[in-house]
Amino acid sequence: MKFNKEIVKKILIWAFAILVCSYVAWDVSLKVVDYFRAQGYEYAIMEVVRQAENENCGYFPIFVGDKEVNLINVDCLQVSEEETN
Repeated sequence: MKFNKEIVKKILIWAFAILVCSYVAWDVSLKVVDYFRAQGYEYAIMEVVRQAENENCGYFPIFVGDKEVNLINVDCLQVSEEETN
């Protein structure tokens, strides 16, 4: 059985091209997932800051799964000079 060098060469080129394309697609998808994960973290932090800056200085709940924590801005806990007199 004789190997046809042209067919083997074409198969190797196609296999290499498929491997390269697969690697590039995998790398790009990882970068996209990381980008959106970072955006989600940033959005969550911005939302916590927005809620902490509310004018009525009330607490606000944060939920993670089945856990709930109530947060409040530390500036709301500071006693002003007017209140102490």
